Amino acid sequence: MKALRKMKWLNLLELLLFFGCLALVIHDLYMLTIYSWIKSISVGFTWLGLSTFVIALMAIGVIYEDLEEKANIPTKKERA
Repeated sequence: MKALRKMKWLNLLELLLFFGCLALVIHDLYMLTIYSWIKSISVGFTWLGLSTFVIALMAIGVIYEDLEEKANIPTKKERA
């Protein structure tokens, strides 16, 4: 029988936060580029929008590095 792995809820929460920040960045970029071309209107950032965009970008970088480090499981050769 295969042993069940224990669920790490903090990693799941971190992954959900990563996807939430990624969705915010993709939405902002869509609104600044494609939406403004379709509707023929000028769209820009407010100070609050710009600050949340920058914070989301920084959070994506930090969370990605952390999850990549946690996922890097050493092989048998590296353990020896």
